[in-house]
Amino acid sequence: MGWERRGNKVYYYEKKRQGKRVVSVYLGRDDLAELLAESNLLIKQSKLKEKIWKSKFKEDLTELRELKKHIPTKSIYYPKIKYLIEILKTVIS
Repeated sequence: MGWERRGNKVYYYEKKRQGKRVVSVYLGRDDLAELLAESNLLIKQSKLKEKIWKSKFKEDLTELRELKKHIPTKSIYYPKIKYLIEILKTVIS
């Protein structure tokens, strides 16, 4: 997705895959195109943030699983850690 110069004007296009080919789809050059560009940027940033958070949650999950191995099952902390592990598993999937 992006702005492309054609002649002396700028247009907003989106790239779409059709089989093995990539085609450009014209989305405009006016205020609506600018709004679409900003919207697409926000979506891309949001997906990146989600990817970063999921990565962090996976690290936390690994650490909690390791910690759980060293805590006796009769300990008051065991059910809490087990609960946190279940929450993180749900968030990641």
